[in-house]
Amino acid sequence: MSRNTSTGVYSAPSSTWNPVVDGTVISSADWTALLADLSTALAHATATTRALYPTTAQVQDGALVWAGSTAGSSTAITATLAPAITAYTTGLQFRAKIGTSCGANPTLNVNSVGAKKVYIQTASGTPRQASTGDLIAGFMASFTYDSTLDSSAGGWIAEVAAPASGWIQISTTAVSGSPATEVDITIPSWATFIRVEWHACAPSGATAPLCARISEDGGSNYLTGGSDYGGIVMGIRSTGTTESAMSSGRLDLSAGILTSQTVDGYITMRRAIGAPADIQSWYIDDTPTRVRHVAYGGGGTAAPTNIRFYFPGTSVAVGSTFTLFARA
Repeated sequence: MSRNTSTGVYSAPSSTWNPVVDGTVISSADWTALLADLSTALAHATATTRALYPTTAQVQDGALVWAGSTAGSSTAITATLAPAITAYTTGLQFRAKIGTSCGANPTLNVNSVGAKKVYIQTASGTPRQASTGDLIAGFMASFTYDSTLDSSAGGWIAEVAAPASGWIQISTTAVSGSPATEVDITIPSWATFIRVEWHACAPSGATAPLCARISEDGGSNYLTGGSDYGGIVMGIRSTGTTESAMSSGRLDLSAGILTSQTVDGYITMRRAIGAPADIQSWYIDDTPTRVRHVAYGGGGTAAPTNIRFYFPGTSVAVGSTFTLFARA
């Protein structure tokens, strides 16, 4: 076939018909060959390069924008489109099944064009870099390229199809080596509910309560005042005493914990549409009757993106473990 698959341009084969010369006898064999070549060029063949026309089947089946399962690693994701792309353009889109759950700050490299950071759209309109739990193995996801991301270096916006139901373990953060100032956990963009469980948790240097703060901008800032929580802020002890002292903007998840103690507990958050969230938390330390319930919501402008755990005035001791679960 005389169609150039790189440019898509058709050129008739050279013969006694091409070019035609006055007074030259035209070969019947050349005419037959020309008809065969034209027939082949006009046939509806599968597009094997970006310069060729796709078939209806390729369009309906989504073959041109389907990359199959992603490969690479949790932080260096790769994908392959066929026909292969050779450059990234704003608006370029494709779909894929996540092969390996992503870690923090992953990149995506399609057809070896180049690794670019992966972002998640936020309610504020400003994308944040994807973090652990945003892309889960087996989930379907779509990716859109935007050349303005990453200070105009370009990046991918990922949209993930959430699971129908059931808790999924997203990540486990264990403090090791040396005490941690705080433990920050990113809330998956697709999650309606999250649950964080802490195990063998303790302050490292002084008696202190386990506390949490919420971020609504990807972890750049954490809420610091009671008014930031939308006006509905409360904590209830098992004794029935109602507390509203949250001017510091922190959620106290326990009473003071001694450095000689380790405690287990959990907090469950439900994301509300168009509001920050409703948070319900239960804490049980060495005395099973000591329970505290904390909630916030009603007036915020964005959904929570991160939750930070810490001990005021001291650090989180080595051996403290925080496990994140999520469900749609």
